[in-house]
Amino acid sequence: MRHVAEESSRRSCRGRALPRVGLLGNPSDLYGGKGLAFTFDDFEAVVTLEAAPTVQIDPGAAHGIDGAILTALPAPPRHPDFDGAAPLLLSATRGFVRQFPEIAERNAADGFRITYQTDIPRQVGLAGSSALVVATLRALSDWFAVELSPFDLARLALDAEVEDLGIAAGFMDRIALAFEGALAMDFADSLEESTVERIDPGRLPPLYLAWDPDGGESSGTVHAEIRRRWLDGDPEVRKAIDIFPGLVDEGLACLETGDFAGFHAAIDRNFDTRASIWLIGERDRRMIEMPRSTGASAKFCGSGGAIMGSLSQHDDFPPLAKELAAEGFESLVPTISHRSGKTS
Repeated sequence: MRHVAEESSRRSCRGRALPRVGLLGNPSDLYGGKGLAFTFDDFEAVVTLEAAPTVQIDPGAAHGIDGAILTALPAPPRHPDFDGAAPLLLSATRGFVRQFPEIAERNAADGFRITYQTDIPRQVGLAGSSALVVATLRALSDWFAVELSPFDLARLALDAEVEDLGIAAGFMDRIALAFEGALAMDFADSLEESTVERIDPGRLPPLYLAWDPDGGESSGTVHAEIRRRWLDGDPEVRKAIDIFPGLVDEGLACLETGDFAGFHAAIDRNFDTRASIWLIGERDRRMIEMPRSTGASAKFCGSGGAIMGSLSQHDDFPPLAKELAAEGFESLVPTISHRSGKTS
């Protein structure tokens, strides 16, 4: 990362982030594994900074901040006791201040208001919470004229969620949100040592997404118990986690050769492996079973509440969407993103 000589003279800055879908490998990013993922353009989170007398973060919200100074921001409520976006915006701002204390000291008395808009479905495994954190960091970097590399941005986002909110989280969501597009990721012990390669979206088979508009549990809650068992050396968990990276290798090989049937099978095995160690809720199970009964593949996009899969052909989506809607699920064909997530 590098500083730009002068702070931004703008009185309003915006940061944007897109939802993420785990194609294969998730959740092995918590365990030094691999992952395929993409961001898509059908939803977005946008965070806006505007000049104000003091630091105001989602003012009026249950956990909002109104009247603070930059160097004395209070700690947000720890996960899972918070509700809404304010703790996410606050944790991102505190993380930015920790990273750039000289900027905070120099601008401690200068205020701004942080507000947000998002239409990313909540708590369905599309990284909607992380998108708000990344969008906030993008807006802050523009406001203070700091250039962040994608890895810098991903690390700041992860640190903010883990340190301030106590969320059990891995690298994949933040890397995907920072780089955007379709990505193959190989996770090392640190973000900077991990590798990211872009995938041509044109090589992917026809895909669909579906989600439960009623949402589900937060990802941190879902991951915490499995993480504890893995740290305790649980052989069942260790065996399952070791399978995910191989599915990524299989998937990449299938994309190289145009083997959509093989890619389809890897998607199904990814879910089946996850289901061998995770408790799958009734609604999530039903959402998985419906596409599979039609010949489509299906797996979670993230931690549950939303699924993705491959279709034999694009024409298979309308009848599947109709069946899903009859059960109360929403669905779409994702528009995989190609653009950068820079501030505007």
